[in-house]
Amino acid sequence: MKILLPTDGSRYALAAARAISGWFDWPGGEVAVLAVIPDEPKSERHSYRADTESAKEWRATVHRWLADTIDHLRGSGLTTHELVRSGDAAEVVLRAASDGYDLVAVGVKGRSESPHLTEDSVALALLAHAPQSVLLVREREPSGRARRLPTPQKPMRVVLAVDGRAPSEKAVAMLSRLLAADRAEVTVTAVADATTGGLLEEIDARRVARNVADRLAGRSLTVDLRVAEGDVVDAILEDAADADLIVMGSRATKEPGEPYLASVGMAVATSSPCSVLVVRGAAPEDATVEAEALETTGIPFEIAYENMEPSPVAERHVLRGLRQLERIGPAVLRARVTLARRNPRHRTGNLYDVRITLTHPGPDISVSRTAPSHQESEDLVTAIGEAFDRARRSLLRDHAVERGDVKSHEPVATGRVTDVFPDYGFIQAQDGRIVYFHQNSVLDADWKDVEVGNEVTFVDEPGEQGPQATTVRVRSRRPAPR
Repeated sequence: MKILLPTDGSRYALAAARAISGWFDWPGGEVAVLAVIPDEPKSERHSYRADTESAKEWRATVHRWLADTIDHLRGSGLTTHELVRSGDAAEVVLRAASDGYDLVAVGVKGRSESPHLTEDSVALALLAHAPQSVLLVREREPSGRARRLPTPQKPMRVVLAVDGRAPSEKAVAMLSRLLAADRAEVTVTAVADATTGGLLEEIDARRVARNVADRLAGRSLTVDLRVAEGDVVDAILEDAADADLIVMGSRATKEPGEPYLASVGMAVATSSPCSVLVVRGAAPEDATVEAEALETTGIPFEIAYENMEPSPVAERHVLRGLRQLERIGPAVLRARVTLARRNPRHRTGNLYDVRITLTHPGPDISVSRTAPSHQESEDLVTAIGEAFDRARRSLLRDHAVERGDVKSHEPVATGRVTDVFPDYGFIQAQDGRIVYFHQNSVLDADWKDVEVGNEVTFVDEPGEQGPQATTVRVRSRRPAPR
């Protein structure tokens, strides 16, 4: 492995050198220690004049930086060599990193020190733009107790955040390859996140965490596991309260110069109280990629997009919904999902309609989820989730009807639509009752096609202001004669 270690002679840079030397085993590894002479020094410490004497002093200073840093790498088994460049530090480090390095390690200030990560810092530039893995080494004082970097006599406490995707698998592979069994205690953390961008349900999070923990335990590492629920960033940072290192996978940038914008990776790296290793890139060929299991389904399906571009995030959540339907039973033979952006609003946001058609041994199930008319904008992931919730309820009810075990307190009633408003309406049941229903209760028709006079079947329950329908099926889509 080729490692790039920028240094400015500070205690933060030396801490990064000690971490590289003491935390991991680097078989056949090499480190390039890079010192950057700034074109325009920003402090008295870096000030110099263009005369010969000052230039000599500056070269002596840079040589001292390099010597001190390399001294902290002795005994690690790493091959070291020196690089000296001039220019803007962040630009120079990014340019140097592109020369075939696998990892860039940099020392950063702790959260209690100001500035933490400033806009012009090398560390932030690496997080934003480097396609390589990045190790941020941060000295810290957890729980109010003075504490420096872990030593060989004191095992390092590592939080390994996993989600089953390919970058996460590369992080697992790298950590298991580099950590010595007697130097680390690893907590494998998976988060069941229902917020935007969340990929794991609780059952998947437990499976991913258990799989990784078993693999690491097989390498004689001390391993614990934790499955949390809620916000991914908060859960990881909570586990890191008394840890020495967070390890997590993250995608690399797509094009040269394209900023790295993955919110979880950036938020954890910039907010963590301890050091962070962000592993980027695809999983190694010999890794077990749980993502393949998480992002596949036995239900053949197709996704159609209307007024919008295909979205990988949308596809992942459609797959998540289909996996929920698979757990009900093997009855679904095919699925078609249509995602439609309604009246694209470039300034104020977008509204989405979602239609799902399921082919199974009985009549096709068709459900629609229409965007609420009173909203200015909404999240596509939320829309997909609501549509699949309705599809799941409809599929469960069809199975119950087929088995003849529909609950007695949920009888299917018939009636006629008497009023239709922007996102709700009223049904007059055959027994004379007036029943409220919301657009999201309609299972097999688009809301725009529901009209006064439609004959419907429905299931209702008591509401705060009278009976309300939980599911509505349109039997006749033409208004009945009056």
